[in-house]
Amino acid sequence: TIFVSPTLACFTAGGAILALPLLYTPDMRFATAAWRVAGVAFGAFWFLSCLQLQWHRHRLLATLYGVLVLVTAETIIAGQQWLMLYGNRVYGTFFQPNVLASLIATGITLTLVLLLLPGLAARPARLNGIRRSILFGMLAGFTTLLVGIQSRTGWLGGIAAAVLLLFRFGRINTTNTRGAIIALSGGVALGSAWLLSGHTLLPLADHTGSNLARWSMLRDTLAMIIDKPLLGWGYGGFEYNFQHFRVNQVPPTPVTEIARHPHNEILLWVVEGGGIGLTGVGLMLAGVGVIVRQSIQRDRSALRA
Repeated sequence: TIFVSPTLACFTAGGAILALPLLYTPDMRFATAAWRVAGVAFGAFWFLSCLQLQWHRHRLLATLYGVLVLVTAETIIAGQQWLMLYGNRVYGTFFQPNVLASLIATGITLTLVLLLLPGLAARPARLNGIRRSILFGMLAGFTTLLVGIQSRTGWLGGIAAAVLLLFRFGRINTTNTRGAIIALSGGVALGSAWLLSGHTLLPLADHTGSNLARWSMLRDTLAMIIDKPLLGWGYGGFEYNFQHFRVNQVPPTPVTEIARHPHNEILLWVVEGGGIGLTGVGLMLAGVGVIVRQSIQRDRSALRA
């Protein structure tokens, strides 16, 4: 028997709708567009596969700690890069600081989950003290690295996760909550002190140019969506269409960079797929909303018990 959830139904319907523009995608762009749609299909299949598993406590813990080990390995690699790339921003194995920072923010989230949720405590109890000490140290280290990477995307993800988890589960185990707050604060203080010290190993990044470029890209991308709201500009053609849209504006916008992506996945689907892309993405987000609603309901039941 295959188990199907309402969330999977939303993801499947959204993926099917996102695939529709492939029917009128030019041959020269079809391969690029097909890979993106294939990624959505693989994600839905992965989610379906996870639904068929019985998520017992040991399997859940193995998965969470497995991801945490990967984040720790990436943290070690980033620390080594600071010594090798003297005076430059680190990027991990992803060759992109924002992606590295997002993974570190994920590590912070997992660490807080393992600390704050009582059902994930170590058994037997004598091991829980050792586990807590290790997790507090990892939390401080992840936070220090996240501050040092100087990624606003990573900062936003880390802050949002910490605030939501502490607000939601902070009253369950006040001892772990205090320890987590101290570890987070210590990591922020250590990373900030290193940045503000003026050490050449960790120079401050100037985001002024990036802010202007992203604002300009957001403005022009929204203008492209308004210009072709129904069918969009076609899958796989953002790079070409974006540059020509800027050149053909009155007055034309000077092209100072080759933009292959609008720095936002939702915007990319909508600008290339139009209303069809917006509908598909909307169904995907509706599936995420179902997960959040079910999680809140189950948390309430567990806390009452």
